[in-house]
Amino acid sequence: MTKVKVLVFLAVVAVMLLVPVVASADVPPHRFYGTAMLDGAPAANGTVISAINAGAAIATVAVTGGNYRIDVPQPPGDLAITFKVGNYAATQAAMTWTLGTLTNLNLTAFSAPP
Repeated sequence: MTKVKVLVFLAVVAVMLLVPVVASADVPPHRFYGTAMLDGAPAANGTVISAINAGAAIATVAVTGGNYRIDVPQPPGDLAITFKVGNYAATQAAMTWTLGTLTNLNLTAFSAPP
């Protein structure tokens, strides 16, 4: 009977050790991609696209050839994501972050009100 108790104890410990590994598994990002326009023209190479959640950038990427592709991690609470092209807010409505989704979103921003 003692061997059975030891085996049960070891099994419980093994399961408890595995739980943090499963809980910390990577959550697939929501990938957004498309064109980036600034003041009516394609954004210059190197212009930074920022994904914003609750007022903070949670992902950034540089424009290449007028296009961007950004992987946005799961935000910690509110799932609304807005974007900036350079330092300017994109005119597109806020998007809702969704697990492992691929979304084509063409971004437009203006350095001065249109």
